[in-house]
Amino acid sequence: MLTPNDPVFNYYNTTGTLYILTAKYGSIAFLSFIAFLLNSFMVYTTWKNKFVYLLFKLTFGGIK
Repeated sequence: MLTPNDPVFNYYNTTGTLYILTAKYGSIAFLSFIAFLLNSFMVYTTWKNKFVYLLFKLTFGGIK
């Protein structure tokens, strides 16, 4: 049963609201995704540097 509030009758308003919601929460999701990528990259580089430093210490620490 169709009511006047149904998307068929209220197509323009629904799409407008949907677009606003998508624009609002889409940008938030996009920004959080970028933040997550940056964060994971920083964690990875820090871990890599620590690992390289440990390897360096183990390799050249035993020589002196």
